[in-house]
Amino acid sequence: MKKLVISLLLSLVLIAGSQVGYLRAESPPVSKVNQTYSCPDKDHIKLEEKAKELGITVDELKAKMKAEHQTRLEEKAKELGITVDELKAKMKAERQTKLEEKAKELGITVDELKAKMKAERQTRLEEKAKELGITVDELKAKMKAGE
Repeated sequence: MKKLVISLLLSLVLIAGSQVGYLRAESPPVSKVNQTYSCPDKDHIKLEEKAKELGITVDELKAKMKAEHQTRLEEKAKELGITVDELKAKMKAERQTKLEEKAKELGITVDELKAKMKAERQTRLEEKAKELGITVDELKAKMKAGE
């Protein structure tokens, strides 16, 4: 049970990391909708609502969020006395270390862990696509388009 919980948490962290990027510093209020950045259904409505609240378009909100993210990266890098690229490399190395630790804990290789996570993501995509009555490819296209 403990391994399952840890596996799920790791999956969520890695998925969130890949969608949100290198977010480590505190987020300003607008960035809270960053979690809905590419969601194809009800969560995207939140993004649209937030944009409407601010009196801007969804694309402008996304650009604003991206700029805020870059600003947080720059601030964090400055605090640490390194460049943004060095910060990104450091965070990537930390994620790799966590992957290696998790794989070791589960008694599998990093490649096996990544394959497992990829399979779990595919399963979630298939479930979501089925729920929406569309194909996985259509779901991916919607996600990419930010719908």
